[in-house]
Parts: sequence; C-alpha cells; structure tokens
Amino acid sequence: MSNEINPLNVAAFEYGKIVSAQLASLCDPFLKAMGLTTFLYGRAFYDGRYIILSNNVEWVKSWLLEISTIENTSLHTTLRSVPFEEPFYYMWCTTPDSKLTQLHNSLGIWHGFDINFRLEDSVEGWSFSTSQDRYQINNLYLNNVKVFHRFILHLKENSPSLFEIKDSKQLAVFKNNSDISFQSSLSHKEEVNNFLSSLPSNGYSLMINNSIIKLSPREVECIFHFSQGKTAKEIARILSISPRTVEDYIKNVKLKTGQSSKSALADMLKDDLFKWL
Repeated sequence: MSNEINPLNVAAFEYGKIVSAQLASLCDPFLKAMGLTTFLYGRAFYDGRYIILSNNVEWVKSWLLEISTIENTSLHTTLRSVPFEEPFYYMWCTTPDSKLTQLHNSLGIWHGFDINFRLEDSVEGWSFSTSQDRYQINNLYLNNVKVFHRFILHLKENSPSLFEIKDSKQLAVFKNNSDISFQSSLSHKEEVNNFLSSLPSNGYSLMINNSIIKLSPREVECIFHFSQGKTAKEIARILSISPRTVEDYIKNVKLKTGQSSKSALADMLKDDLFKWL
C-alpha cells in the first residue's frame, strides 16, 4: 500500500475526516437497525473529479491511497450503465472486482448494496455494506429497497450541507479520467425489445385486493397510454380502434379493479404492471 495520499487529494481527505463523525451520528442508528455496519456516499463527475464520504474514515483513506483509477473495473461499468430518471441498483458482493474487493474486505467491508442516480453533471451513489458473516443480506436489500430510499431522502433533507460541493478542494481526482457518461448496459436492447414484443400474450394477471384479475392486452394498452397523458382520440389513432372502443376498454378495467377514476386506475397499475411494460 502506498504511504502517502496524492497531494491533489489531501484536502478531499481532510474534508472526509471532518464529515465522517457527522455521518456516523446520522447513519449508525439506521445501520444498526438494519444489521449493517458501513455507509458510503460517492459522487463521480464527468470531468474526472469525485467525492467520497463514509462513516468509516479508514475506507475513505484507503480508497484515496489505493484507487488511482476505476478504468476497466466493474465499478466503471456500473457507473456508465446508470440510466437517466431512475435509480440503478448494484450488489458489488456478487460481481467481484479484484482490487476493489480486496480493499473492501481488508477493512471488514462485505456484501455491498449501491443505489445510484444519474445527475446532469455526475453519477451519485449511496452504498450500504456489512460484515463477512451476513451471507443472506441480499434478501434484506431486495426486500427493503423503499426503506433505503426513505433513509437517503432523510439524509438529504436533514443534512443537505454534507453533500453539497462548496469548494472544489473537497473533490479528489482520478489519475486517469474515466468516461462515465451514459452507456446502455444492453447494447442490443432494440433487438431484445423487438423479440419481447413479438411474444404472444393472452393477457395480464394481477393481484388486486387479494383477488386475481385478468386484463386483456388491449385493456392494458389503453390504460398505459392514458397514463402517459394521451387522450381517447390519440389512443384510438395509436391502436387503430375507435375512441368509443378505447373508453369501453377503460370502463372494463374500472369494473374489474373497482377503481372509479382513470387517474386512480393508472396510479394503481403503475407499480404493479406498467414497470414491466
């Protein structure tokens, strides 16, 4: 291990030391309740600068000492895959990267779960991890995604100054500027979507109020387009049917689901069905 932090990153480390104690007081109660041990916040800018903060200051120090670039690592691939407008989840315990994994493990940091967001000028990541013996932790992550989102919002709302870049000296720099601009994680996405759209479907089954209801493909299409702000006439043109038929399909879905308004219907189906379309 190198003994000295890059002079360009010394100020970033000093800031990380100051923030570490504050993060610990904010995060440790949540981490303890979830059976976790370590929290890390990172934000990588497109110009090669980045900030890294943690309740474990040794993680920050070791990172700045050891990681001079993320080029050609699984982290680099992950950051380039973060899309716009929605979070990107990543379990780095299941996709080991030799140097990064060795660094984490040497500090007692295992089984990590990252929630990443793409911003206009950077990619922002919120990372949670635990000790070596928590082998079943992945189920906790997957079953409590909304809990982690709520905690992130809590941090941002109650301690926004911790994550604001007030001085460029807070930012560290990589030895080599790694491109983290958006890159689709699926280069052949169009072909895959064409294949999926060609699959025959007899309808969609949903659990509503402890009962299974079945919606026809046309019913789902009408509600989906309505949720995107389309009028009955616009939907009719898209589907090559009459506006009256569109209204009939929507009326049928209302009866099946027990929802009285189209907007409430769209909201109800948004999480259960539309995310798969």
